[in-house]
Amino acid sequence: MVIGHNINAFDLVAVFGTDSNEPLQLAHEGRVYDTFTHAGLVHPAPSRYSNRFGRPRTVEKPDDLLVWFGLDEQAYQLGVSGKTDDLSTLADEFGGYGRIPVDDPRYVAYLRGDVEASEQVARALLKLGELDSYALREQKIAARAAIISANGVRLDEARARARRHELKERREQVMDRLVRDYNFPTMGKSPWANNEGKRVTFEILAEHGITPENRPDWPVTKTGNPSLGGDALVELTEGTPIEDVGQALAELKGQRTLSQLALDSVHTDGFVHPSISMLQRSGRWSTTKPGLTVWTSRGDGAVEKAYFVPDTDDEVLLEIDLSNADARIVAALSGDRKYAERFEPGADGHTINAIAAWGEAVVNTNPSYYRDRCKPLGHGWSYRGQPKALAKAAGVPLAEATTFKTSMDEEFNRVVAWQNACTAEARRNGYVMSEWGRKMWVERGREYTQAPALKGQNGTREIVCDILLDLPVWALRRLKLQVHDALVFSVPRATFEQWRDYLTELMTRSFKPARGGQRIEFPVDAGPPGRNWQEASH
Repeated sequence: MVIGHNINAFDLVAVFGTDSNEPLQLAHEGRVYDTFTHAGLVHPAPSRYSNRFGRPRTVEKPDDLLVWFGLDEQAYQLGVSGKTDDLSTLADEFGGYGRIPVDDPRYVAYLRGDVEASEQVARALLKLGELDSYALREQKIAARAAIISANGVRLDEARARARRHELKERREQVMDRLVRDYNFPTMGKSPWANNEGKRVTFEILAEHGITPENRPDWPVTKTGNPSLGGDALVELTEGTPIEDVGQALAELKGQRTLSQLALDSVHTDGFVHPSISMLQRSGRWSTTKPGLTVWTSRGDGAVEKAYFVPDTDDEVLLEIDLSNADARIVAALSGDRKYAERFEPGADGHTINAIAAWGEAVVNTNPSYYRDRCKPLGHGWSYRGQPKALAKAAGVPLAEATTFKTSMDEEFNRVVAWQNACTAEARRNGYVMSEWGRKMWVERGREYTQAPALKGQNGTREIVCDILLDLPVWALRRLKLQVHDALVFSVPRATFEQWRDYLTELMTRSFKPARGGQRIEFPVDAGPPGRNWQEASH
């Protein structure tokens, strides 16, 4: 066995090199015990805790999870001895981690402490959960995630820099307009953050119908006040005539543009090598440096995809994704045959939801409007979102969200029965088990929504992981990105069709729960050959 903390993502890659398949072989043979990976299964992060310094911490985003699963924090939370030296102090003294003399006694002491802490954490975690078949499968998956990260995706840096310059000029034009048309304050280091700047910002938003009263989805601060943070401004103004104003103010508040984020993440080889972790209770992947989920298929997000390019000019990008995977897993687990009708040839799940909620006569008055309106509502309902949360997520009135939920509950009662069974399982055991064997702990008091959500999210995740485990190494080495249920490959232009057909067949799945439920097919869609990620998307 090779044992250590975060060795799948770092140590083994550092020892053998990014081009080596040796770490993958070790994991395949069941010889890797990465405590970082195992902790995600048997020692999940609570939503709130007191850290090793006695300070309260909350877990709200991926970076928060990384803190909990750090070696020192795990040692403290497990009640075992941790590292005793801080390597950053030595790095500061010698001018960088790579310049620390390897024979410095303090460095040797640090390494010894690191190994001893890893041993203590490894033993403690095994008491919480053994390395069973599912846990060893997770080690294999983590090893494959490390390969994807090592592969990386090439960045067209010139295009990204041009985009950065374009956005900078646009931001300056917007700010000139704000000063001219709204007398936006310019005094002080951060005029948009003082009381006058906030007042004018609220006025600009209100002038275009964006108010807390008619936008129930308006994000709030920790004190409950309407937020004017960068993310909030981008979200509130998206699709409105002042979308560029929201973007400009967000950048002024410190939010990096996607082009800047990509340039900040590129390595000396010209590739972006995202960090991948699977620390959420459902096992869902989190990709950072950069966070690829922000590169959407709409608006600027689609444009920004254009500077992710194939490995060479003789290759193209190929994106293949599972079709409606989240809804299909709910249909499979619940056994609701009426809900599964949305997957029949020619059917449209969003339109089916709209008719179930508002009736066919109403939907026919404006089919595209009601179809788009129910998209976020339908996704939230599948995981038992309540009217208030649905209204906030979809930006619709509470009464409309209430009508939607009530109608959906009546129409797809087998899904509701499955949701109830998930909740009962969580209240009885404190966790729910996935069809693949993952024990997913549910926080007390949150069983009603968390239990079915965990099962649904995990189902999609596991099907994608089954695909990754089935990929031969030569195909895995072509995999550039994994974003939720989509995989992006760099393949030779001359043999694109053969690659597309081979990977489409390999990725197509069929799933039937061991007990109950129903068999559901999981087909995939492939995009066209792309000179960049934007062109490869579909």
